[in-house]
Amino acid sequence: MAGNLATPELIEYTVIGDTVNLASWLESVIKQHHVDLVLSGSTYEAVRERFSGRKLGDEPIRGKAQPVEVFTIEGPHRARSPSSRPRSVVDSARAWRVLIHARRPLARAGMA
Repeated sequence: MAGNLATPELIEYTVIGDTVNLASWLESVIKQHHVDLVLSGSTYEAVRERFSGRKLGDEPIRGKAQPVEVFTIEGPHRARSPSSRPRSVVDSARAWRVLIHARRPLARAGMA
């Protein structure tokens, strides 16, 4: 749930709920495992075809009956050819190359 919580003196926009609690808990898992990024199992399932990951374990979370699978991302899959990648990925890579080449003259001139 997202919205304004208010008193006569203060209005504060906030989010509350299970998803927010899980995100907060995952943030603490980063520190425990000394990694830069963690994902729940359901999020990793959504990106596993594009990124290689490593399972960090099944972590118990207060208030949940089942432990949560926790993964970290190790990098993009390198074995995929450009033709097998989703069109948006190919377009993004092309856009980055265009941007980098366009900025080179500006960088040389000290304007980037």
